[in-house]
Amino acid sequence: MFHPSAKGMSLFLLLVTNRLKHRPVINISDDVLVEIFDACRLDNTNPDQYPQYWWHKLAHVCRGWRRVLLESPNRLGTTLICTSRTPVSDLLAHSPPLPIIVYYGNPEPLDGQDDVNDILLALQHPDRVRRINLHLPSASMHKVFKSMQGPFPTLETLQLYCSSYDNKNATLPSTFEAPNLRHLQMSDFTLVPQRLPPLTTAVCPSSLVTFSLGEVAPAKYQSPALLAECLAIMPQLKRMKIGYLFPVERKKPEVGSSREKSPPQVLLANLEEIQFKGESKYIEALSAQISAPSLKKLSITFTDGFKRFEFPFLLGLINGAADLSFQFARVRHKGNLSLVMDHKELWTGCGAFELILDGHSVPVKEELKLVTQLFGGLEFKLSAVKSLLLEYAQGPSWWSGDVDRAMWHRLLRFLGGLVTLRVADKFVSELDSALQPDAKDEESVRALLPKLRTIVCYGAEVKNFEAFVASRKHAGMDITVESGPRNRFPTV
Repeated sequence: MFHPSAKGMSLFLLLVTNRLKHRPVINISDDVLVEIFDACRLDNTNPDQYPQYWWHKLAHVCRGWRRVLLESPNRLGTTLICTSRTPVSDLLAHSPPLPIIVYYGNPEPLDGQDDVNDILLALQHPDRVRRINLHLPSASMHKVFKSMQGPFPTLETLQLYCSSYDNKNATLPSTFEAPNLRHLQMSDFTLVPQRLPPLTTAVCPSSLVTFSLGEVAPAKYQSPALLAECLAIMPQLKRMKIGYLFPVERKKPEVGSSREKSPPQVLLANLEEIQFKGESKYIEALSAQISAPSLKKLSITFTDGFKRFEFPFLLGLINGAADLSFQFARVRHKGNLSLVMDHKELWTGCGAFELILDGHSVPVKEELKLVTQLFGGLEFKLSAVKSLLLEYAQGPSWWSGDVDRAMWHRLLRFLGGLVTLRVADKFVSELDSALQPDAKDEESVRALLPKLRTIVCYGAEVKNFEAFVASRKHAGMDITVESGPRNRFPTV
């Protein structure tokens, strides 16, 4: 379904209202109006979308438009939005029986423990509640959960974030059911009934397409194997996000060694996106439990330090996804080191594959060694890479000064199909030194990047790679060295 931007919506409204002023009689059938409104509406059930009254301006154009909007709530997504700034009792008493969104979360302020009456009023209509977003302290969440008994037949999005550091009381009632739920986001497993596994078809029906877990805790529910059991009841799952959204002091997860025998895997045939932020051992253990052949986007942030990239199950998960093939790659250092690969050109955005090494305090060259090890595990995925961007956006105090020629040569050998090499700032001087052939390795350097045709340099240090270019020219392979615009990288 097409959803235009807010700017496009405003332009549409301006054109329509101007036309109504000049030609008051316009014969547009209700069916056509429904199609037009449907193309302009916002998806208020999307967990990433802040709910808005997008239809209010349309409803004030004329009675006919207002009637169409109020008579087609399911098709058009016309809803009543209850927030901490809404007079909920008046809204429910004087509005048509439209679907309800209960949104008490970001960017709204956190509610006090006693400020839940308006939420309880809205939840008295479970057959109309389309979306629930609660970001509350444990005591307030406990009071709200008492009124969430029985089925919520139209609920599509459930977002639960407990803002307390220690949640002991707030748990969904065991009688709660959401048979048509599509998006489930939680700060941790303690918010759902204490079962094994904690997610059942009552809370997590087969219709679920988005699942987000903020914390892998507490100890009772932190096993990757148990999470895999939960994922097994989500056959339609397309997007999964696991990370530390609200950090709390808890014990680190105890996971088995990645070298242990792999248990039977859970096939997530429809899973297209995984986002993970946390300890490397956890994602490795989880990767041993699942397979995702349709994976199209993978974003991983490691928050712990490690010396070698030894993650066979994670690499197996990546290599088993046919759609994760790339033509463009970017290695970037800005406070931490990130590797991004995508199907289209990369400059500053995220790609289909993203790996961030967060929390590392080792020198840059040590982080590049980790990238080299990763390239070794993804070797056949790298054969299609045509363009590589090396960007260093950190101050000189982080730079070690010495050049590890052997490491650079190992890294570049994995990129045999590279046609364009883009280098920014500190990496320019580093790579220029690494590619200067000497008597011992001239033939080896000349064999690097056999399809390379262009080197583009950005930033203050612009090198012409004279020695490398001369060596390649001597072998009958011309390379063009260009100076890229200095303002191309705002971080350099």
